[in-house]
Amino acid sequence: MDTPMILIICSVVFAFIGWFTATNRGKTQSVRLIDIFIYGPYLTYLAFQESYILTMSDKLFLLCLGMSTIAYNGRNYLAAQ
Repeated sequence: MDTPMILIICSVVFAFIGWFTATNRGKTQSVRLIDIFIYGPYLTYLAFQESYILTMSDKLFLLCLGMSTIAYNGRNYLAAQ
Protein backbone atom coordinates (compact mmCIF):
# COMPACT_ATOMS: atom_id res chain seq x y z
CA MET A 1 0.00 0.00 0.00
CA ASP A 2 1.44 3.37 -0.93
CA THR A 3 1.85 6.29 1.46
CA PRO A 4 -1.06 8.51 0.28
CA MET A 5 -3.53 5.63 0.70
CA ILE A 6 -2.24 4.94 4.22
CA LEU A 7 -2.62 8.64 5.10
CA ILE A 8 -6.18 8.69 3.75
CA ILE A 9 -7.15 5.56 5.68
CA CYS A 10 -5.57 6.84 8.91
CA SER A 11 -7.28 10.22 8.48
CA VAL A 12 -10.68 8.58 8.09
CA VAL A 13 -10.11 6.24 11.04
CA PHE A 14 -9.01 9.07 13.34
CA ALA A 15 -11.89 11.26 12.16
CA PHE A 16 -14.32 8.53 13.23
CA ILE A 17 -12.53 8.09 16.56
CA GLY A 18 -12.76 11.83 17.16
CA TRP A 19 -16.42 11.89 16.15
CA PHE A 20 -17.43 9.05 18.46
CA THR A 21 -15.40 10.22 21.46
CA ALA A 22 -16.71 13.77 21.31
CA THR A 23 -19.45 14.79 23.68
CA ASN A 24 -21.65 17.84 23.84
CA ARG A 25 -19.43 19.13 26.64
CA GLY A 26 -16.36 19.19 24.41
CA LYS A 27 -13.35 16.93 24.45
CA THR A 28 -13.26 14.14 26.96
CA GLN A 29 -10.34 14.06 29.35
CA SER A 30 -9.05 10.83 27.81
CA VAL A 31 -8.78 12.49 24.40
CA ARG A 32 -6.88 15.38 25.98
CA LEU A 33 -4.46 12.95 27.59
CA ILE A 34 -3.86 11.28 24.22
CA ASP A 35 -3.16 14.71 22.72
CA ILE A 36 -0.77 15.60 25.56
CA PHE A 37 1.20 12.36 25.80
CA ILE A 38 1.07 10.87 22.28
CA TYR A 39 0.01 13.28 19.54
CA GLY A 40 1.89 16.41 20.62
CA PRO A 41 5.19 14.67 21.42
CA TYR A 42 5.02 12.70 18.16
CA LEU A 43 4.64 15.89 16.12
CA THR A 44 7.56 17.40 18.01
CA TYR A 45 9.63 14.25 17.42
CA LEU A 46 8.93 14.41 13.69
CA ALA A 47 10.09 18.02 13.59
CA PHE A 48 13.57 17.00 14.77
CA GLN A 49 14.08 14.04 12.43
CA GLU A 50 16.92 14.38 9.94
CA SER A 51 16.06 11.25 7.94
CA TYR A 52 12.77 12.69 6.59
CA ILE A 53 12.76 15.01 3.62
CA LEU A 54 11.09 18.03 5.17
CA THR A 55 11.75 21.68 4.55
CA MET A 56 12.59 23.95 7.45
CA SER A 57 9.12 25.51 7.24
CA ASP A 58 7.55 22.02 7.48
CA LYS A 59 9.66 21.26 10.55
CA LEU A 60 8.75 24.58 12.16
CA PHE A 61 5.07 23.93 11.46
CA LEU A 62 5.25 20.47 13.05
CA LEU A 63 7.12 21.84 16.04
CA CYS A 64 4.63 24.68 16.58
CA LEU A 65 1.68 22.35 16.11
CA GLY A 66 3.09 19.78 18.54
CA MET A 67 3.98 22.26 21.26
CA SER A 68 0.72 24.19 20.96
CA THR A 69 -1.22 20.91 21.13
CA ILE A 70 0.56 19.95 24.35
CA ALA A 71 0.13 23.40 25.91
CA TYR A 72 -3.50 23.91 24.89
CA ASN A 73 -4.72 20.48 25.94
CA GLY A 74 -2.60 20.47 29.09
CA ARG A 75 -4.08 23.77 30.21
CA ASN A 76 -7.63 22.61 29.46
CA TYR A 77 -7.05 19.28 31.19
CA LEU A 78 -5.87 21.01 34.36
CA ALA A 79 -8.71 23.55 34.20
CA ALA A 80 -11.29 20.74 34.00
CA GLN A 81 -9.90 18.96 37.07
